[in-house]
Amino acid sequence: MGCRALAELAQCAQGSAILIAAGACDTICAAMFAYPEQMEIQGNSCAAICRLLDAGEAPSTLYRAGGGMRVAEAMMEFPHSVHIQQNGCGVTARLALDSHNRNALIAAGSCEIITKAMATFPEQEAIQGYGCAAIANIAAECEIRERLKNAEAEERVVDAMLKFSGNAQLQRVGEHAISLL
Repeated sequence: MGCRALAELAQCAQGSAILIAAGACDTICAAMFAYPEQMEIQGNSCAAICRLLDAGEAPSTLYRAGGGMRVAEAMMEFPHSVHIQQNGCGVTARLALDSHNRNALIAAGSCEIITKAMATFPEQEAIQGYGCAAIANIAAECEIRERLKNAEAEERVVDAMLKFSGNAQLQRVGEHAISLL
């Protein structure tokens, strides 16, 4: 219940600012590590982290708290949860903008996790969009491009672009991802 309340509070700018100032990221990550088998806690935590990152939480805060790794683990633990996969892809896309986070995400298996989420939920536009963004941001690391190709990242991106051709942002991010692959 607490992580859901934090996720709901993080929906508005003022609530996010209060949570960021109070160090909510550390609390959310601690809950994720304490209750890895609780799907509701993992899902609400992923949503809260995604919203806090949108509101300006420093990715380095999440990196220090081990949040990127825990989000990847939640995505592996609950592969059929749309809620966890959507927010997990969103968190991964944002964290992969930073090289320290990107390397930790790659080590946690995010290349394969993201492409699996995209393959599992081809009809979920948000998962496809966040997945394309995550792939583009991870592909900024030149050494990892072969791993993304082996995980069928390019196929997932092309499928998403074809499926959601009316989504301009997804098209833009998808084109960027393909240009890096």
